[in-house]
Amino acid sequence: MAAEEGRRRLPGEAGGPLGPGPGRRRPGVAAWPPGAQTAPRPRPPRPGGAGRAARPGAELLEIRGEVAARRGSLAAARDDLAAAAGLLAAGASRAHLLARLAELASGLEDYARAADLVEAALAEAGSDARPRAEALAIGAIVDANTGRLARAGARSDEAQGLFEAAGDGPGVARVLDARATSLLVEGRLRAAVATFGRAAALFQESGQLLRLGTTQAMRAFCLVLAGRAEEALAQAEGVVELARMLGCNEGEGFALAMRGFALAALGRTGEAAAQLEEALGLARRFGHREYTLATLLFLSIAQQDGGRLAEAEESLREASRLAERLPLFSPWVSARLACVLIAGGSLAAAEPLVAGPLPGTLMDYETRLARAELAVARGDADATATTTEALALAEEAGHLSSARQLRQLLGPLPAPATP
Repeated sequence: MAAEEGRRRLPGEAGGPLGPGPGRRRPGVAAWPPGAQTAPRPRPPRPGGAGRAARPGAELLEIRGEVAARRGSLAAARDDLAAAAGLLAAGASRAHLLARLAELASGLEDYARAADLVEAALAEAGSDARPRAEALAIGAIVDANTGRLARAGARSDEAQGLFEAAGDGPGVARVLDARATSLLVEGRLRAAVATFGRAAALFQESGQLLRLGTTQAMRAFCLVLAGRAEEALAQAEGVVELARMLGCNEGEGFALAMRGFALAALGRTGEAAAQLEEALGLARRFGHREYTLATLLFLSIAQQDGGRLAEAEESLREASRLAERLPLFSPWVSARLACVLIAGGSLAAAEPLVAGPLPGTLMDYETRLARAELAVARGDADATATTTEALALAEEAGHLSSARQLRQLLGPLPAPATP
């Protein structure tokens, strides 16, 4: 899953510096270094400063675009940054803007457009190390979200080497963020939680608080899937505070969605639905396709748990239309829709939604859960075996949110036959 404004956490341990470790009341503003909120460290100047001075209009457009992005006006941000890029000659500064446009495109449009912009940024950067590293790090996240995991790894490796050679800590954090995204897509949840945490710590140390917030929100997402919803809720609440303090409307909307997801996982259905409906309104206002899709998915969970099956199906039908341009999500949307249809007794309609081959990503666990629910609802002879196998795979990968539901399915079933 992509993140336009950030990523987060600490080298080594699972909780991260803002995680709920012993003696910590909760992640949030109080855990950050004094002064970090109001005085982030300045970035080193980007190459190409002379060219920028010759085009002051480009710099003003970039500033206005970034302010618009922080406020959640993503289309306006895209337009300003594109106009700024058009004023610049080829080179490092233009490469930076194209890479930034790729970040925005991943949410506003789709990953195909983002991938094109990454390639354009790499071409502009040429052999200039810093803008090349920036484009590679963004490209690695785009690749992870489109299933190109081998290229994501290669780009992360090259970007990390370039950032380390330049002594660029925030750059290294961005690479860790890309690696964590790849781990998440692969379904390696324990490693993803730890790596998002290491990235967050580096963002925190360098005062990159906008990126810190989104990375922490992504870690909260991983924690829910890993069966650690209480930790996820605390993490997400800290990110909401951070985004509000920074005046980052987009980051606040993303964090509210993750808070709602955690509430739904904890069975706090009414709170979750209210939170997610608020987050959905923000995502739609921002025009962010990926956030909108994810929030609809999370909302469908709360709606189904609250017995609102028709509304859950409606949310998932809308998510399905959005997923046509965000293919990583398609299997999850299909699996969730199948579960809602099964709950409503529409078994024949559910079957084709989970009948295809597994994509070999994180979404496989959701599909296996839906297949198990369908097998149990139909009374299939192999329902116990199907559910037992899905449970073993989920537990092995640390996908404990689906494992919990699979155990509940398995409870009333007969024990599998022994050979």
